[in-house]
Amino acid sequence: GGLVPLLVVPLMILLLPESSAFRQQTSAGSVRHSSATALFGEGRARTTLALWLGYFFTLTVMYMLLNWLPSLLIGQGFSKPQAGMVQMLFNIGGALGSLLGGLLLDRCNGIKVVLFVYAGLLAALAGVGLSVGIVPMAIAGFAAGVFVIAAQLVLYALAPPSYPTSVRATGVGAAVAIGRLGSVAGPLAAGQLLGAGAGTAGVLLATSPGLVIAALAAITVLSRSITVEKRELKAAESS
Repeated sequence: GGLVPLLVVPLMILLLPESSAFRQQTSAGSVRHSSATALFGEGRARTTLALWLGYFFTLTVMYMLLNWLPSLLIGQGFSKPQAGMVQMLFNIGGALGSLLGGLLLDRCNGIKVVLFVYAGLLAALAGVGLSVGIVPMAIAGFAAGVFVIAAQLVLYALAPPSYPTSVRATGVGAAVAIGRLGSVAGPLAAGQLLGAGAGTAGVLLATSPGLVIAALAAITVLSRSITVEKRELKAAESS
C-alpha cells in the first residue's frame, strides 16, 4: 500500500515548483532561526499558542470519535450492526466535510466558517449523546463526521500563512505535532471517563470546553492574520 506514494515522491520533487516567496528568500540569502525564534519570535507567540490549542483539542475529539464511537453507541443500547452503520456514516461524513471546509473557506468569511463548523460539531456531538433512535443517531453521526473533519481542515488552512516562508515548516510541523498529542489524549481520556462511569453523554459533554477553546483559538489566529503571506508580497512589491 505504501509503494505507490514512494514512487510518486521523486516525481513531485522534480515537477512541483517552489513558491515564489521561497525562491525570493533563497536568492536573497535566508537567515537561519532557532526553533524558539521561529515559533515565538517577531510577535508570533500568541498565534503559535492559539494554533497549538486549536490543533490539540480538535484532534482530541476527532480521534476519540474514530476510536470510541462504536463502543459509545453500544453503551447506549444500540446493536453492533447499528453502531457499525453509524461509524460508516461518520467516515462518509468526514469525506464530505473535507470538501465542505474547502468550499466554505474559499467563498466565505473565515471567522464565520470557524463559528459554523465548531457550532455544528458541538450540535452533532449533543445529538450523538442524546439520540435514542437509530435514525437521529445516524444523522448525528454523519454530521459529527462532516464537522470534525471540516474543523481539522480549517486548522490546516490557517497554519501555513501564519508563519513567514523561512520558518513555515517549523511552525506547521510544531502545530501538527501538538495535534498528534491530542490524538493520543482523546482516546485515553475517553477510556478513563467511561471507566469512571461517565457514560456516553458524560464523555461527549467533557469535550465541549475543549471545542469552545479550539474555536476561540482559530478566531484568534484569523483576527491576527492579515496573513504573513500578504505582508511578504507587499514587501516584495515595495523592494
